[in-house]
Amino acid sequence: MTLSRISAASNGSGWNPKPEEYPDVTTLRALWAGIEKHWLEYVSRLDQAELDEEVDYKTLSFGAARDPRWQMMQHVVNHGTYHRGQVITMLRQLGAKGASTDLIAFYREGKAAAKA
Repeated sequence: MTLSRISAASNGSGWNPKPEEYPDVTTLRALWAGIEKHWLEYVSRLDQAELDEEVDYKTLSFGAARDPRWQMMQHVVNHGTYHRGQVITMLRQLGAKGASTDLIAFYREGKAAAKA
């Protein structure tokens, strides 16, 4: 689910990146930094009424939908967890050592980095 959908600016087209547009990790990190910045700016402006507001949007699979913005945002986090698990599974199948996707591990790494 994209920010444009949650902010009620979706045209229903979705985001379908092409692998050749992101040939390496550096390119992906730059892309993610921009996405993260836009999300943080957006959520920092929301108030409770906007979180409770129902948003109309189109899905590629189910057509028209309408949900409260806060539920859509929870879905983003939950669905991201699903995809992180998929990536770790694929990496392990290729013989790579898996990384932790646990939220608590993320917080611990952040604390350790801040101390360094």
